[in-house]
Amino acid sequence: MSFNITPSIGSFNISIPHISGIPQLKSTLIDAGVLSVESEPYNVKASLPKEVDKFYRASLGNANTSLKLVVSGNWPTGIDRITLRDFTIKFPKILNLGLKGGGSELKQGDIVLNAENKTFTINIPFDYADIPDDLQSTYITGEQGSKSLSINEKLSISADIEVEVSGIPQVSSVAIGFEYTSPGDVFVKNVSGVFHTDANINETIEINDIPDFLKNGSSSFTPNEVNFRLTLNNPIDIPWNLSLGFQSLKNDGMKSDNVIVGINAKPGINNILISNKQGADVVVEDLPKLFEFIPDKFEINSPNDISLSSSTHTQTVDLGKEYTIDAKYDVAIPFSFSKMQIEYIDDIDELADDLFDVLDKVDTKEIVVEATAETDIPVTMKAGVKLFDTAGQPIDDGIKVDLQKFIINGEASGDVSNSPIVIKLTQVKDGYFKRLDRIEYTINADNVGSNVNLRSNQYILVKDIIAKIPNGIKVTL
Repeated sequence: MSFNITPSIGSFNISIPHISGIPQLKSTLIDAGVLSVESEPYNVKASLPKEVDKFYRASLGNANTSLKLVVSGNWPTGIDRITLRDFTIKFPKILNLGLKGGGSELKQGDIVLNAENKTFTINIPFDYADIPDDLQSTYITGEQGSKSLSINEKLSISADIEVEVSGIPQVSSVAIGFEYTSPGDVFVKNVSGVFHTDANINETIEINDIPDFLKNGSSSFTPNEVNFRLTLNNPIDIPWNLSLGFQSLKNDGMKSDNVIVGINAKPGINNILISNKQGADVVVEDLPKLFEFIPDKFEINSPNDISLSSSTHTQTVDLGKEYTIDAKYDVAIPFSFSKMQIEYIDDIDELADDLFDVLDKVDTKEIVVEATAETDIPVTMKAGVKLFDTAGQPIDDGIKVDLQKFIINGEASGDVSNSPIVIKLTQVKDGYFKRLDRIEYTINADNVGSNVNLRSNQYILVKDIIAKIPNGIKVTL
């Protein structure tokens, strides 16, 4: 973004009072009035980057301008020198000088012009353009995505004029020209303000160390406390405002609702604790909703682009520079919860092949399946059973299921325990045993207490499975 800040000024005629009737004068000072000059309007209209919402300050480069005062033609006879006292240049209020004291007004002091020095050059560097909040609409025009910085004021120059003569001046006026130049167009190095960007965050966090028996089925718990620790490196001098959407997912496609977390990231390294507990850097009461099922991973994204908002006019961002976002996450859930449900699903399959020869020779109405459940999960669990045929379709009638023994008692100490399983199947419609191919069992634990110790290597194993048929026939499954 560049623009010209050296408007055309033109010239000024100093009127010399008429002196006559005296053949010779001693050196005499004459008050010749006041110099007052205005430039043409600046006529600056520079397009701002489309990301700009508000524009506070622009640091300027290539802004070392110079103003040359030149007495046109030959030096007039009878005039020894012209003094411009308290020479002052006033610039538009938003332009700040790169001189001691800054500001938008340059007080040069007295400038003396004479026959030997008909020119005088003033070097005028600029540091930045600063737009106060109450003047935003004066200088910033256009809609979001198509805004411009506009400067239309005039530069003004003033001084008191003193002419020293030692003879009758041969002219009635002296013209002073003003040549205002710069090495080229001024450019913007960096800016402060409010910006929207196309930057965003998309991260996936894989969940580790969750026991396999919690991943299988519809296990869930409601944690009392969820902590996300976010380390975010903001490489820009301006704070970020961003919204992060947290979502939990299972590999089968199940998703939670997005939980929106608002974050303000200061310049530099930000270590942010996001929790549903008071005292965290960011408190979000809905975080436990991410565990309405046991997730396999979390996705963290910024549904809205990151915005930058300068807290002060000195917090700037360089234009045309690419910045890299460095973000690291950690999830910590103290195992304290208000309720928990464990659901584990497994099956005994290919029964049709195992029972084919037996059922072809023995006409039975009962089959008893016996097994042993081995576990080190320190909770009491019970089960439900579903039957499926060779096509994988549920068998809803024709076979009655009686769970005679199917309560699994885990040891509170976490030691391995063994519990007997007895399932009695009664055929109530002819031919249904020959259709039976799979027994699916779902092991559940409801309202698990909060003092339970769960580990990633805990397990449930159903072993030593046999089917018994009256008259002493046993089939190992």
